[in-house]
Amino acid sequence: MAYQLKRTRQVVTLSEDIRTSIAIVGGGISGVATAYFLLRDTNKSVTLLERDRIAHGATGHNGGQIVAALETPLTELSNIFSYDLVLTGLKAINSAWDLLYSIIKEMGIETEIIEVLAYLALSTDGARFMLGEHQLWERIGLPMAELLIAEDAVGDMPEELRRLFRKISRKELEELILTRDRRYSCALIGRSGLMNSAIFCEELASKMLEKYPSRFKVYEDTLVEKIEFHKGAILRTPKHELNAQQNVLCTNGYGDLEINGQDVALKCKIEGVLGYMAGYLDERELRPTATVYFSPGVSSQPNGYFYLSRRKYAKGLNQTLTSIGGPNKSFRKFSDNDLEEVLDEKEYVGIDDFNRMTIIDAPKDTRRDFSWKGLMGYTPNGIRIIGPDPANRSLLYNLGCNGIGILPSLYGGKRIARYVNGEALEPSIFDPEMQ
Repeated sequence: MAYQLKRTRQVVTLSEDIRTSIAIVGGGISGVATAYFLLRDTNKSVTLLERDRIAHGATGHNGGQIVAALETPLTELSNIFSYDLVLTGLKAINSAWDLLYSIIKEMGIETEIIEVLAYLALSTDGARFMLGEHQLWERIGLPMAELLIAEDAVGDMPEELRRLFRKISRKELEELILTRDRRYSCALIGRSGLMNSAIFCEELASKMLEKYPSRFKVYEDTLVEKIEFHKGAILRTPKHELNAQQNVLCTNGYGDLEINGQDVALKCKIEGVLGYMAGYLDERELRPTATVYFSPGVSSQPNGYFYLSRRKYAKGLNQTLTSIGGPNKSFRKFSDNDLEEVLDEKEYVGIDDFNRMTIIDAPKDTRRDFSWKGLMGYTPNGIRIIGPDPANRSLLYNLGCNGIGILPSLYGGKRIARYVNGEALEPSIFDPEMQ
């Protein structure tokens, strides 16, 4: 999270008109990862523009969960895409684990990665929904994640589906998913990791500036107000302009960005959503974990969940940080800043209440130590957009956080570099044409 970001690199703003091969708008993990693969795999010059500071948006305001998943359920994906495309897309996201560790090794990144088991906590109704997902996984050949159901809830499950899950005691389930709420009776287990994505991005950006001084530039506190497309792209800031052969959007929504010139098929297809989180420090050393809690009775609605990340707060300190998020709302500007803060406080209080009522080891008098929010970009169908705009090949995308952003951002950056290199890419659920 951004609170722990101790940077020493000087902030450089765009102070003159310049040219570059590729301009990237957005300095979160999507933009930084895209810059990395473009620099590593092509000979292009790359300029990254960020309206604030590197990793100070959603990348620095999250729980730091690393998950190879899509937020859209498989049953919904299969209604949009063929089984082959769905399977290829899920395998592509999973391949980003290897990309993450290759970046760490190649660039000497010191940001700590803690691998843990992730738990998706569900009610009995949610368990039935997940059993339907499991049947579809089996049909299309996806590896089966282990599904656990409390023994006192097994009687509600159809006999023919009992081969798809393992029965465990209620006590064991509650200890695994850290809950005192007996409405949660099921857990899906998967691979996950925990890291401070803000520190990771800042460290990677600094190392790229050292390794590629002649080909990589970063301009922060540099707002791109307008992009005009002719033979290439002209990015206009309040005082200067940047000419680029290609432009990659890695933003969490267009906001007030104006795009003119050649037709742009996907203009304004991203909705900005504010996600809220709260952090709680504990003097106890608690086990690292990652859990998502779907509200009882809710199967797949994006707003119907909370997620928890737990890790050591900082090296050398015996403090555990528990981060909980989930509530979100469509982004809009308020003319009265005080009104915005009042509305925000309601979201944080809701997280506090969930923590006290749900988490098994949360003290009744627990107090919130941190609260933060980040702007996420959601696509209409919940699938990330990666690749060139169908109507304008000078404009490329690696965006659409959709609530799960770290590994998809890395995969997207690699795919963008392959496209820029002229590779013939296999069809993908992430192709802009699919949107």
